[in-house]
This record gives sequence, C-alpha cells and structure tokens, in this order.
Amino acid sequence: MTLVTLADERYALTLAVLGRSISENLSTRHATLYVVDGGITPETKQHLLASWDPQRMRVEFVAPHFGQEQELPVWGRFPPLTYARIFVPLLLPQDCPKAIVLDSDTIVLTDMERLWNIELGDNSLLAVQDSTIPLVSSEGGLGRYQELGIPPGHPYFNAGVMLVNVEKWRRTGVPGRVMEFIHQHAAELNYCDQDGLNAVLWDDWGELDSRWQVQPRLHARLHEGTQATADAWILHFTGRLKPWLYRGSTLSDRLFYQYLDRTWWSGWRPPSSPQAWLYRLYDSPLKNLFHPVVQWGNALARYLSRRSARV
Repeated sequence: MTLVTLADERYALTLAVLGRSISENLSTRHATLYVVDGGITPETKQHLLASWDPQRMRVEFVAPHFGQEQELPVWGRFPPLTYARIFVPLLLPQDCPKAIVLDSDTIVLTDMERLWNIELGDNSLLAVQDSTIPLVSSEGGLGRYQELGIPPGHPYFNAGVMLVNVEKWRRTGVPGRVMEFIHQHAAELNYCDQDGLNAVLWDDWGELDSRWQVQPRLHARLHEGTQATADAWILHFTGRLKPWLYRGSTLSDRLFYQYLDRTWWSGWRPPSSPQAWLYRLYDSPLKNLFHPVVQWGNALARYLSRRSARV
C-alpha cells in the first residue's frame, strides 16, 4: 500500500500526527509512506521516525519533483510545494500503479486498506466533493467552467485526500495537461493545483464517501460538527483554524492532541499568544457572523499576493 504526503518544517508536527494515525490504524497490510520533503531538517526527520511504528509503516523522504517547471503561480500562504502532488507519477517507482495522496494536515481514523481496496475503475482519481466549494460554479470554484464545457451543477472535489490512478496519470499525461491549464489561467486560480486537477479531470474522477474527508471546522460552522467528526474516517484541518495554532476544545482537537501525545512531541500544546487568543475568539459563534467578511478578505488576499515562485 503506497501513501504520499507533502510537508516542510512548518508542518512537521502535524505530519507526525498523520503518520502516527496511519500506522496505529493499520490492521494487516504493510504501508509505505512517501513524504515529499519541502525542507524538513535531519533532526526533525529523526523525531518523525521515532514517532512512527517501523514494523507497520516504511517511510521514504523524497525530494519534490516539478517536471520541467521552473516557476509556479502561488498566492498568500500557498507554497510551491502544493504542486508536487500533480507530479506524483514522477516521485514513485515505475511499477506503482496507484497511490493514496493525503495532505499533511489530516488525521486518519480508520484502516487505510479500506480506501486502498476501493475499485478505481478507469477513473484518474477518486476524491470527496468539497464541502466549501461543492460545485464548479460555486463561489471559489472554477471561473471558466462554462468555457471548459463543464455543467454548472458538476461537483468540485477537494484534493486533500485522493486515491490516484498513477498508471493512468502516466499514460494520459495528466501532469503536463494540468500544468498547461494552470499556466494559461494563473491569474484566475483560487486553489492552485486543486483548480487545475478539477478543470482537467472534471469528467474523469469518481466520488468517495464524504466520511473519507471531513473538514471539522466547516461542519462546526454548519452546526454538524460533533456528529460529522464522530463519523469521520479522515479529518482534514482546512482553513486557518488549526489545532496546532491555538488550543481548541472540540472533538477534532482532542483527537489531534491524543495522537500527538503518542509521538516525539508528546505534551506539546500551542503557546498562549495574542494570535492564539484571536483564533479562539473567532472559533465561536462569531465565525458565522464574520464568514462573509473572511471570504471577501481571502479573495482580496488572492488578488494582492499573486506571484510566481521559483522551484
């Protein structure tokens, strides 16, 4: 079973939690986790390896690969590393036909063999419809969906959890096709590589059960948080409200800290700070009130901070 995630030094702590949650929930199958290394120090790598069970999970740190790309369009807090998921076929052995690709800010709460064994068919990937951007025509979706011939009611997927048909990506040149779209529409991208994947593979992906990717803060805002988290198979801490930035008290926060306490970082908690206080203040009924303002702010940030980053 092959899994891939992306991380740099900033995400080392949550990577530790992800790896621990994967290995603890494996039943019989041995897994190999490929960590696309965006700048993790040798010392941190030792701490990570000490946090995981080598009898259940083999770990390979691999350098990011961007094909022939030299510059990539980004905005705000998005690092160029996010594009490495597009080039997964270049990172894995030639005899690897498929892979589970996970963002490093996820927690696995079930045996990943269940996802591994789902039939891909001829789909290029399987993923979960995004809860924030459910349709290509939704706010934050694909601005040119009509020109691309995509029906407005077509679902838009979140790339944070994917079962990827690596063999088909190689055969049909998915990385090159996605990057061509991204370069042509760089000024309009909302979610970088995720937009490119949705635009190019809009009719070539299959939908996973929503429990394979639950965004706990979003569901909390929609008043579905506790039950959605309790039923989740994978939690994905999307957005800015992360349990490693401030001390939250929800079920998803408690799960994060429980796994964290079984890693080298046992006992660590976010320090108190004015920023943490503001996060806690926002992570309350206030977030429903301020959500439109935050969305407007995100759109403005995308506009003002668009740039090209060398890789």
